[in-house]
Amino acid sequence: MGGAVNTEAVRERLRRRLLVYLRMQSDQGDIPADTLRDLLQAIGEGHSLSSAARKGGKSWRHAWGVIQGASKALQVPLVESVAGGPGGGGSGLTEAGRATLEELRHCSRVIAGIMAPPGVTGDTHPLILLAATLESVETGLMDVISRTFFRDRGILLGIIAAGSGTALALAEEGRVDLAFTHAPEQEKHLVERGVLELGIPTMRSRYVIVGPAHDPAGITGARESGDPLEAVRRIARSENAFVSRGDNSGTHLRELALWRAAGMTPAPPWYRRAGESGNRAVLLEAAASDAYALVDQATVRRWGLARKQAVLYSDPADRPEELLEDLFSLLRVRSTAGTGDSRGYRYAGEFLAWLEREKDQLIRTAAVDSTGAALFEPCAG
Repeated sequence: MGGAVNTEAVRERLRRRLLVYLRMQSDQGDIPADTLRDLLQAIGEGHSLSSAARKGGKSWRHAWGVIQGASKALQVPLVESVAGGPGGGGSGLTEAGRATLEELRHCSRVIAGIMAPPGVTGDTHPLILLAATLESVETGLMDVISRTFFRDRGILLGIIAAGSGTALALAEEGRVDLAFTHAPEQEKHLVERGVLELGIPTMRSRYVIVGPAHDPAGITGARESGDPLEAVRRIARSENAFVSRGDNSGTHLRELALWRAAGMTPAPPWYRRAGESGNRAVLLEAAASDAYALVDQATVRRWGLARKQAVLYSDPADRPEELLEDLFSLLRVRSTAGTGDSRGYRYAGEFLAWLEREKDQLIRTAAVDSTGAALFEPCAG
């Protein structure tokens, strides 16, 4: 190849493609440094471990594992119990915990400075807040999107991981600039009320029903006829255990729509709510109790199933059912309803335009299964 090469342009293109992750080595595997930093910061601000976990979209068990793993690797406790006080006690940082948090902050600033686009300097960058459905966070997609957007535009994307119902409530309250959700009816309602602007369909998956491999309710017979309503009817009539998200998430709302369309009203004791949020937690709880559950295909492909667990109902390839479509959309909060910062509204518009251009490549490469295949399908356009 002949001709002069613009080496600065090459460097800039490379910087935009590089993704840098800080991870801490431990005996139990690598620990994401940003997760550890955010947990320590929340605890340092007076949150309990449970509250710090919820703030970061993690389960208590996951947060405890991160803190314990880091403490063991550093051979010193990072968090201690605090007795008394207005809240009745909780958690606090040890001196080692405060030092660890300070060092993690320093390392994050150094990396952000190195990787920032040309012309972006200092520790302060524009910030927009995005309430994102848990599927996009649990699969790692939103992490890659936020890092790539910062490298491209120098704008920080603050992610609040939540079920779609909670994410849309945060948008309605004006506490975020954007919502990334998969609850089409609720999204449409908020657009019609003038809370949200009509956003962009971003990606899609499909819902499936998982359960014990021996299928005591016999729902695989419903798959042969391509009827998901018959599948949930068989579960209800047999009163075999069913674990629900129960958290007003997009998955939970779709599950409720299936019960309604099938003319069934699920009730305890066979029907119960999961103890933790997220489809992965539902999968684990369903496996532990030989129960059925509705989850999205991306979750199954990302985390796999337990040995005695199987996908028992999915759409026949030639007859996709609208009730099982899982459509994710990005919506901007109207300026009059948003965080009150007109710059946040403007930067949110920049993110919308950027993701519209970049979503095909990002969605196909950022969240993949063990074979390298994309977990989600980008929407056309």
